[in-house]
Amino acid sequence: MQTLLVHALFAGGISVIGEGGHRSGLRKQLREGPVWADGQGMAGDEIVDLSSHGGPDRALSLFAFEHYAVLQKMFPDTAEPLIAGSMGENISCQGGRDQDFFIGDIYRAGDVVFQISQPRSPCWKLNERFAVPHLSKILQEQHRAGCYARVLTAGFMSAGQAITLQSRPAHSCSIAAFWEQVLCRRPDPAVLSVLANTAGLAEEWRVRLTDRISWLEAQQV
Repeated sequence: MQTLLVHALFAGGISVIGEGGHRSGLRKQLREGPVWADGQGMAGDEIVDLSSHGGPDRALSLFAFEHYAVLQKMFPDTAEPLIAGSMGENISCQGGRDQDFFIGDIYRAGDVVFQISQPRSPCWKLNERFAVPHLSKILQEQHRAGCYARVLTAGFMSAGQAITLQSRPAHSCSIAAFWEQVLCRRPDPAVLSVLANTAGLAEEWRVRLTDRISWLEAQQV
């Protein structure tokens, strides 16, 4: 596995985005020096929609810095610049693509130990912020969505520090592979069952997958 680094850290308050004037926590600011992170998230970060963001299983949002170069070529005329932090991530990761992070992975960056808990479902407000229709769907389908993590050990982290893998559960899968199964029109219930039972998966996703398995099995009767 390639070396992962903290490219930059971001946190911020609530602002208004898009022509519709929607309240959002997407517009975060660069945080210099050591930044505190705990089970509730990164110091100074605010959440608007707690049903979709924040909470222990979504304490930190991670997004690969490398994705921005690709997105800039795909969308050269966005309403706001596609630069590190603009996707609303807390941690801009150098080398941390959706293919690199696995559900249940435990990492250390500085003093902070965190566990990858679920994929990030890109918010429709990204479409509004950048004035790119269907951007959130494109990010999801191209495996450029990022992921969320829960904090296991609180502490300080800083830009430039290594993100070091501590452990990976058996039978886990990458965020990219997770999306491939979830977005499949008729996935194999047995495969979804393996995903649902992956150590470290957020309970919300465990319930969603279990419900889908039940529906799929009912269609086979």
